[in-house]
Amino acid sequence: MRTYIKTSVIVLALSLGACGETKTAQQLISSGNNFVQMSDFSSAVIEFKNAVSLEPENAQARFLLASAYIEQGNYLNAEKELARALELGIDFSRIAVLTARIKTHLNKADEVYQLVERSHDLADDENIQLLTYAGIMALKQQKIVQGQDYLTQAIAIDPKAVYSQIAQAYLHYSHEEFSQGLVVINNLFKDNADASEALLIQGHLYYALKEFDYASESFARYLNYHSQDHSVRFFEVNSLIKAEKFEQANVLNDSLLKAFKDSPLALQFKAQLLYQKKNYSLARDYANKALLNREDLLVAKIISGVSSYFLGEIEQAYTQLTAVVDRVPNNPLVTKILAVTKFELGYYADAVDDFESLQDFTAKDIQFLKSSSENLMGIGHVDSALLLIDKAEKILPNDAQIAARKGLMLLSQSDASGITYIERAVELDPSLTYAQVALAIAYLNSGETAKAQEIADRYKDNIDKADFGYVLQGFIYLNNKQSVEAKSSFEKSLSLNPKNIASLYNLGLLHQRAEQHSKALSYFDQVLRISSEHKGALKALVSLANKKELREETISLLTKNQQNNNLYSTIALAQALTMDKQVTQAITTLVGIEKSVQLTANYFLLLGDSYVALEKYAEANTVFIEGLALEPKNYFLNVKYISVLEFLGDYKGALQQTRKLHQYYDSNIDITTSLIYFEAKNKNYKEAKRLLEKIKGQKNNNKLLDVIAGEVYQEEKDYPQAIEHFSAAYEEEPTELNLLNLARVLKFDKQNKQAERLLESYLDKHTNNSKIRFLLAELYSPADRKKKVVQYQALSITMPNNAIVLNNLAWNQFKLKQTAQALINIEKAYQLQPDNLAIQESYGVILIANNKLDQGITILEQAIVSGSTDPIAQESLTKAKALHNK
Repeated sequence: MRTYIKTSVIVLALSLGACGETKTAQQLISSGNNFVQMSDFSSAVIEFKNAVSLEPENAQARFLLASAYIEQGNYLNAEKELARALELGIDFSRIAVLTARIKTHLNKADEVYQLVERSHDLADDENIQLLTYAGIMALKQQKIVQGQDYLTQAIAIDPKAVYSQIAQAYLHYSHEEFSQGLVVINNLFKDNADASEALLIQGHLYYALKEFDYASESFARYLNYHSQDHSVRFFEVNSLIKAEKFEQANVLNDSLLKAFKDSPLALQFKAQLLYQKKNYSLARDYANKALLNREDLLVAKIISGVSSYFLGEIEQAYTQLTAVVDRVPNNPLVTKILAVTKFELGYYADAVDDFESLQDFTAKDIQFLKSSSENLMGIGHVDSALLLIDKAEKILPNDAQIAARKGLMLLSQSDASGITYIERAVELDPSLTYAQVALAIAYLNSGETAKAQEIADRYKDNIDKADFGYVLQGFIYLNNKQSVEAKSSFEKSLSLNPKNIASLYNLGLLHQRAEQHSKALSYFDQVLRISSEHKGALKALVSLANKKELREETISLLTKNQQNNNLYSTIALAQALTMDKQVTQAITTLVGIEKSVQLTANYFLLLGDSYVALEKYAEANTVFIEGLALEPKNYFLNVKYISVLEFLGDYKGALQQTRKLHQYYDSNIDITTSLIYFEAKNKNYKEAKRLLEKIKGQKNNNKLLDVIAGEVYQEEKDYPQAIEHFSAAYEEEPTELNLLNLARVLKFDKQNKQAERLLESYLDKHTNNSKIRFLLAELYSPADRKKKVVQYQALSITMPNNAIVLNNLAWNQFKLKQTAQALINIEKAYQLQPDNLAIQESYGVILIANNKLDQGITILEQAIVSGSTDPIAQESLTKAKALHNK
């Protein structure tokens, strides 16, 4: 304290001594140097600045001002003054080291490296400093090898020099030899207590060793020397936070925010400090402000996400945490919260993967494990649910509820070992009623009726829980197919507890089976009044809605029960409305559900199918996409989506989605068949053929596969294979389409006679099939014109106004010299389509054949004007004109 007072008195005396006179620049420089000697750099800056004001071209004054700024840690101003001093003629060798120091602190790497290139004439000590700063700069840029090279060069010049020792410390740091680095620095301070630049590396070394208290002290000591180097203040605050000295960190960080209100790091530190106080709302606000200014801040994103979760804002938590989870794969809090948020938002497939990957649980995580396993069971991911409950069991092996949950899970999968776990749960805690009931039911299912009866009797004798006893007794009677006695037991249970859901529900089922529908509806109604999402009651009501006479009453009951925040009641009502062909109302019901409700695949399937029923394929497409975002591997959602894409004609999109689905279910023959189909639709015949070869010989009940295979082999011109598959398809289903496919490929394979016999045989049974008859007529060769005429005559009877049939009939008659009959038929064709070029040509030729030269010439000249190039028509016209001229 005395030293401080003495210095202040001297400063005051010097200041007073100068008040009475105007100082020259030299006097101001001298005064500034005095202040530098006393380490009063603030006063020195004032003096040097005044000197520069008097003599702006004074290079020495600017050099000294820059040096004082450096000691303050004001590197920006130092940089400006040093650059001006150089312009004014100060020698480069005097400023090289200071410039390197400034540029390193300002992170101007290229300029630091350029200084090294110009340093050939510098003294050894200056070279050491310059190389050390270049090494520090390279390490800051993560150019480790380059940095190590610079540092090694510095050390080689004189290992005992102060900056060589600093370089050694940085070199140890780069090799992660943190303790060795500290030994070097601590030895340096023994003889050089004021080596302030060494304090920085000391702080970083302590921080790397997780000695955060010592790290913060090193940074604080550095700031005692260079108070305006605010970048180091950030290191100090960060170290204090890590050391859990939150109050001290908060004071310093507030000073940073006062100076730099939009500093992303300072805002992030504030968020961290508020998070520690569990002030999640303000913590998130500061984290979000930090991210507005710098979006890559990892800690800010984590705080924003985790705080949002604790504030109940699940979507924001999910958005922030998904952006960082890959960068912090071993952060258990982030992983756990992200798994829960994914589940709550309905991203079940991803949530399951996250739950399965979680490790290192403690007793604090028991509730998390219990609730998560229940959630996974609820969406059908039994294996994952069991995995989590196993982890809980390892932590608390004697927890009755955990044993009971595991037992119930196993029993739900028909695994009899579940009985052992429930027995264990009951042994640990006999008061677990649900476990006792589950155990009794398990005994019934395994044929151990006596054990179930023992539990039922025990509960019937318990005044407070007798209703459960009679429920169990009812189950026992049902197991023995004694419906009347079961009904009596359930009614007895209700007399003891009118709100016993199990009794109400089972009485409803008994009356439903007895077709006493009015009573059944009444009981299910009572169940839903107590538990509006009771899946059994809702399913029973939807089943009753299948009966037309009950539909109106059932829909009325479901409408009364339905709530927009209740998924299962909403789905049940929509299903009943769909049965009643009120599809639009079903859609309105489904889309009216509250956004906070966790949606499932069944919801999207029902909504999408409803849009399909109204032929609103674009809307259905959107719905299925939303559903697949939640459950990308859901078989039915994928199939429905692919079907809609096909309806929309998006074969490319259908192919892409089918390829994805095939990756999930590569052994499913139906999906492979669909993939072959869409590969073919997209003209990827080689890939379709490859897939066909892959599944050859596998049992396949898909009737479309042979048709698709036939088309693929036909496109590949592998006609024998195509014939084999089209034949198989025709034998399985002798439809017109399959017949046409087979006949065409036989024709392509030059098996016309076989194709003709096939079509003739078909026409014997289907005499009115014009399409097959037309194909048969076309199949006949020119040598079989009589057969062609027979087929076209039959077609002209069933299709008297078909101009093409009449034209083809007339032409073949003409070829058979039946010119008079040919003329009758071609005139009919011409009357129907006078502008048809083929008909004009046929008509003109047949007219001339019938000696109607003038009319024939007129018609053929019209045909030529219309573009006819047919040689027969040309020949007939020439012949007719020659005859006409005679």
